[in-house]
Amino acid sequence: MIRDGKLKLVVRGRKRRELALDAFVADGTWRSSARAPGPPPRAHRLYVGGAPPPPAARMLPPAISRVGGFVGCVRRVSVNNRAEDLVRDARDHHAVGQCFPDVEQAAYFAGDAYAAVNGVEESAEVRIKFRSSAPRGILLAAEGLLLELRDGKVVLTRYSEGSETGRAESWGAGGEEGAGGAGARAVCDGRWHVAGVRGAALSVDRLPPARLTPALLHDAAPAPPRLLYVAGAPEGTADLPDGGRENFKGCIAEVWVGGRAVSWSEMKTHNVLLDSCPKR
Repeated sequence: MIRDGKLKLVVRGRKRRELALDAFVADGTWRSSARAPGPPPRAHRLYVGGAPPPPAARMLPPAISRVGGFVGCVRRVSVNNRAEDLVRDARDHHAVGQCFPDVEQAAYFAGDAYAAVNGVEESAEVRIKFRSSAPRGILLAAEGLLLELRDGKVVLTRYSEGSETGRAESWGAGGEEGAGGAGARAVCDGRWHVAGVRGAALSVDRLPPARLTPALLHDAAPAPPRLLYVAGAPEGTADLPDGGRENFKGCIAEVWVGGRAVSWSEMKTHNVLLDSCPKR
């Protein structure tokens, strides 16, 4: 099983034994796992990716049944060096889908994922290249700042102590390549778009920047470096205003902070599928 992002092996017999690995595996990259040869197990059936609900899984202890099913992709399952086809017989699988067969090098966010970048200066320009599959969702969030999709628009909101202090919004421009004369359009159109925030200005694709209304006043002392969330945030994050915000659904290719591209390996990621963006 995977517990807190790490692999854990539990062997139950006369004496319960557990083995946990130190490596963090819930990072969206492919991993291989194997159980070393040993005495043959007593069970006649091996479940992959989860267990059926009671009473079908009476042989499993409640502590195992409560763990929940695996969320992700599985390939190349073998038992005693014999490859097993998990979907050959419809009677042997339940609610099993497929990973995207044709992908490109961008991270995929299914609506339950997010990433976090530490030490972002308040004055730094932040940009994100994204392709959305939903009209709503968080793009970037930090203390005092929220960049999100709202009904197909990109909306920048500045706030203080939970109250909104300024807002700017912009449509997209038909994708970053055709921004010149394509006209305004919703950014949840299956095309790649680039949104950026610098001070009180919001830029989307190559359209003229939109500025916060009312204008942002810089009369406060500079804030210390902060945590920047990408594509969502953990539940109950105190730094975000109320309002039932949704995590982003779609693909993100690049995140720039202060003019520098930040790699996914520099971020803390949660349920992010790297290099798994489905092609249109």
